[in-house]
Amino acid sequence: MPVAKGLIKRVAQGEISIAKIFTEAQETFLQTTAGRTIDLASLAVLGPLMAQRWQVVDPACPWPITVELWRRQDGRRLVEVSIKALAVQAAVAIGGFMAFLAELGVERDNEQQTKTRWALEYYAAKLVVGSGRTSSSSTRAAGMRGGAAPCAEAPSGRRTGVRAA
Repeated sequence: MPVAKGLIKRVAQGEISIAKIFTEAQETFLQTTAGRTIDLASLAVLGPLMAQRWQVVDPACPWPITVELWRRQDGRRLVEVSIKALAVQAAVAIGGFMAFLAELGVERDNEQQTKTRWALEYYAAKLVVGSGRTSSSSTRAAGMRGGAAPCAEAPSGRRTGVRAA
């Protein structure tokens, strides 16, 4: 559902409450899905997080390649390279894609973490500093669970990884 022009920007700048973004139908959906009423006015704006996405075609790879670069406020970056393939082709696709990346000299990081978790943990921790809560309580409050993708942070603060979509 589209929102009024400039509304997201005004919320991000703290001019109006996040609760103003949601329609009655969306609030009902959230309540039904969560099984409880959510105080939308208590939500916090997190960010900024800059993201860029490129579609790459390489004749040596038969699947469409997507490259995403996410940058947090602290300057750390995460790069994810992924492909899309039919479910019945998943095993062959991931094997072929990993071989393709190995030929390019790209290594898969062993630590697995999703882009969303990487960003939310950082920004939730920043909220905790101001509230006096512990990091683990903010992580639970943010509702973050497992479901890791093959992405990890290198000691340099750069993140690389591979995910088969």
